[in-house]
Amino acid sequence: SADIAFDPDLVLDGDWLPESGYAGLKMLMALKNPPTAIFCGNDWMGAGALEAARELGIRVPEDLSLIGYDDQVIAGYTRPPLSTVLLPNYEMGRKAVEVLVDRVVHGKPAPARLIKIDGQVIERASVLPPRG
Repeated sequence: SADIAFDPDLVLDGDWLPESGYAGLKMLMALKNPPTAIFCGNDWMGAGALEAARELGIRVPEDLSLIGYDDQVIAGYTRPPLSTVLLPNYEMGRKAVEVLVDRVVHGKPAPARLIKIDGQVIERASVLPPRG
């Protein structure tokens, strides 16, 4: 929503485990222009990324903002506590049932579409506003 251009060099695959967050952060910080904020695909990868930042001497959140996804228990026990986005399970289930009822009960066709459901940001201590 901030109209930031997509840069595929800043998107890495992970396996949802801390090791991939750890390796991913090290790769991103080795770039010529490393990011100042990283969004991890889940909180476990965020925990690994925090450890890599610590080893590299990168201060979170002073030098790098870091956020995870799905508000796992681990997020509250990292240092600093990891900010995260709460997975909107209830809303996703409700929307899935609405679409299913429209198809089965009301006979509506299922056009290809993107459904966006916002997740609540749980702000802890791993993010600061952008510099400059």
